[in-house]
Amino acid sequence: AIDLECISVLRELLQAPQFLSCIGETSKSGYFPPDVTPLMLAAHHNNYQMITLLLKHGARLIDRPVHDHNDPMSAHTALNVFRAIAAPMYLLTANPTNPIHASLSLSHELDQWSMWEYEFFHDYHSLACSMEEFAVELLKLTHPEELDTLLVRGPNGRYLETLQYSVDLERKNFVASANFQLVLSPIWYGRSVSLVNKLRKVNLLFRACLLPLIIVAALIELPLFSIFYITVPNLSLRAFKVKDIVTIPLVKFINHMASQFTFLMLLIRAAATSGQRAFER
Repeated sequence: AIDLECISVLRELLQAPQFLSCIGETSKSGYFPPDVTPLMLAAHHNNYQMITLLLKHGARLIDRPVHDHNDPMSAHTALNVFRAIAAPMYLLTANPTNPIHASLSLSHELDQWSMWEYEFFHDYHSLACSMEEFAVELLKLTHPEELDTLLVRGPNGRYLETLQYSVDLERKNFVASANFQLVLSPIWYGRSVSLVNKLRKVNLLFRACLLPLIIVAALIELPLFSIFYITVPNLSLRAFKVKDIVTIPLVKFINHMASQFTFLMLLIRAAATSGQRAFER
């Protein structure tokens, strides 16, 4: 009934005690793999109605497998289990409060399994990519106000928790998605968002020529802003306080890059000077 996706037949079968008692057992016939339960089969078909119906009648959530190097048959069992867990409808049913974090976590775990079980590398890698893509699709369906709450404040109230979580799991496509970047851009650029948007419309060659000028300007302003930030952080410069300017992530990045560039130049100069003195001796 589950394989043919006959929901009415499944409802009738679940009314019978003899069928209800074996709802969590694996298949004993030769039609399906011996490690597949009714809930796993419903998840393989990505059938939301059957998944919710089985869970309502007492089916347990699918446990994630533990990797075992000494059991070669566990690879097949684990792959069937992960195919069920990675079904979008099952993932939404099992993780109703935070399906995005669950998708990212499962994607990372599947990538790890692809390294362990290299015979099934393409299967696990495909599932990992589909889970990350599913998280991106969930972002697209999220309301803008909820999107800001989810990505900036985080589900537990920690600042940029989702960003930190996805970076730790190396989910690059999720971080690079358009909806994620739309929320992060105002945070990264601060009050200079309008200026950056104007620069994006400028010729690429002009922007490339502008980069060295920005570095030189950063080298000049870095010591001044550092002194102002320590002594008079509330000093206003054209309606912007010094502390607000210095704490903008983009400004911090430029200042850090400028300081590293200065350090390298000093190292080169010191090396050249010491080499010249040794040559004169």
